[in-house]
Amino acid sequence: MLEGIFTFPMARMIDATIFPQSAHTFSAGSTVVEPHQLGDTTRRVHYLKEGTSQPPSISLLEFQPTSDHLQTVENPLTLATIIAKLHDTHECSSLTLNVPLSWHNADQNTLDALTLSLENYQTVYAALELSYRAEAEEIPYYIATIPSENITGTSPLIPKVNAQALPPSFLPPTNTLVGFNSQSTAANSHQLLLQWGDSLVPSFSLLQLILLEDIALEEITIALGEFILLGDSGPILKLNEFGAYAGPKEILPAHALTPRSADYPWAKEAQFKPIVSLSANSETTLSSIENLGAIHAAPRTDFLTTYYRLPRWAELIVLADIAILFAWFLEFRPLKRHVYFILTLVTLWPVLVTLSSFRNMWMPASAAFTTAIVGWLVSFFFAPLVSMAKSSSDTSLEPATED
Repeated sequence: MLEGIFTFPMARMIDATIFPQSAHTFSAGSTVVEPHQLGDTTRRVHYLKEGTSQPPSISLLEFQPTSDHLQTVENPLTLATIIAKLHDTHECSSLTLNVPLSWHNADQNTLDALTLSLENYQTVYAALELSYRAEAEEIPYYIATIPSENITGTSPLIPKVNAQALPPSFLPPTNTLVGFNSQSTAANSHQLLLQWGDSLVPSFSLLQLILLEDIALEEITIALGEFILLGDSGPILKLNEFGAYAGPKEILPAHALTPRSADYPWAKEAQFKPIVSLSANSETTLSSIENLGAIHAAPRTDFLTTYYRLPRWAELIVLADIAILFAWFLEFRPLKRHVYFILTLVTLWPVLVTLSSFRNMWMPASAAFTTAIVGWLVSFFFAPLVSMAKSSSDTSLEPATED
């Protein structure tokens, strides 16, 4: 019943003065309200703090090309050996791969060895170039997608893809998911989302951040054209209408993440973090660092508060009390009546703010103010009638005087 009032622009402006709203600055001290449906009775509000100034906790490895044309590992067996050593010898648990995964005339045994080495990891995220073609492909099972139930809003300007520029030469295991690389969106290096059919595909840098935050794809919430929430305590990424990152783009210092050569064997004392990122060359490493560094430093959730809507019966009592109070004001003279109306309207605001701030309860403030304002306007018509009726009653009660 009251939800309809909540949809008018003026009503939303009134409600914004009472209940925490999503800020447009995405800075420390501002708030972000999780997407919700019109009839939802709860509101989850994220209060933001400054993003981290520490570099991502990730080890970078890059291959050293033997010629200007070599952009990937020479054969899958080399990649499989490095991946296996990282897991077995250095106890790395998660891996991100920014290397092309396609080889001409690759031996099936070496491809099987690569698959087996990937299966040992808890999570593997890889990067592929996606494109748009006249003949669309079915989206493969290994392409990462955001669950549709976690997405609200529409954004028709998000770039569309429907094919892989260079598919993998093998079938990735189930623990391996693929996002798009920077070559997929040459126009915007900070693109976070692409649309493939009805699905949204995350970028490789967004997958890296998800891995660093130790959350699953199912824990991401997206309000298209507004923001991406990474869990209950992770970064909050501001989005534009194109699905690109629109927040402050922090630049990591050159010494923050120093890549090392992926050529094996490494020194015996080599230490690796649990998450390792393997890049095809220095160019892809630099691109990965820039993109990941920008979103890793985004503002984060300081604390999360859940607000619960008043029960329907309680809201009706509040509105009935306002209506009865304003009906009582009809008995007063015009000046006193209008003063009481104004005092009531002014008092409503701190009452509703207190309800929201200290009791974590809320109701559509526009409903209360609309009831009060309508009552005030109606008084201009009914007050004279009440006054006339009262005068008539007083006259009829006066004793008749004898001549």
